[in-house]
Amino acid sequence: MAKTLLIVDGDAVRAAHLARRIAHRAAGFRLYLADSAGAAAAILARRPGIDLVLAADDLPDGRGADFLADLRQEPSTAGDLRTILCVAEPSEEPRQALRELARADAVIAQPADVDRVLAAAIASTLRSALVIDNEVVETRRTRARLERYFPGLEVRSAEALDTALVALREGQPRLILLDIHMPCCDGFAVLARLEADAGWARPRVIMLSSTDHEDDLRRVQETAAIEALLPKPLSIPALTDHLLGHRAEAVPV
Repeated sequence: MAKTLLIVDGDAVRAAHLARRIAHRAAGFRLYLADSAGAAAAILARRPGIDLVLAADDLPDGRGADFLADLRQEPSTAGDLRTILCVAEPSEEPRQALRELARADAVIAQPADVDRVLAAAIASTLRSALVIDNEVVETRRTRARLERYFPGLEVRSAEALDTALVALREGQPRLILLDIHMPCCDGFAVLARLEADAGWARPRVIMLSSTDHEDDLRRVQETAAIEALLPKPLSIPALTDHLLGHRAEAVPV
């Protein structure tokens, strides 16, 4: 899961430490460092492919919150860029107020928690997800956890094939979490029907199962569109680890 991340922080030691932790934990990240809002703006101008910006609020040339808010005004970045504001704790301003000021996807404490940063990176890549499970309570719980943990991720849910097809066509999800065993239908049959639909755009597909039948694993391994089988109830850390891959390639920062 390749990502391009810009860390904006006047504290060079703190920024380099975070960059090393991200590179150690996640696969395929390309990292850039800037020590001020001005330097960050120059990098963004040269490299429009950056899709996540993490900025400390205490920048040497102004507030990180103002810098991120200005990014939202730029036509080239307003729709696609994900942003995180890092603030010192305790903060005199409530986090919700800071988030609104910066128009950020998330506000986290310094030093930045690498898991929160990576969750925002995942959300910026996936954009949208679809949970398909006939258990309404479990589906709503999974949806709420995904929305809470991955800032900015649009999550839809469906309890049957017909509603799944509607969600597929309307939402164009990049990730589908699909229960294998549903009373209404077999998860593999649902997947085959989704693949045949005109709205199919080759999303990442992860099957979920509350059992550990060897036959389920065999069928998952034999189905090209499925990349993993995870247990129910869904573990967010397990999903995160899978989406991130193994280790990052070394990229000079």
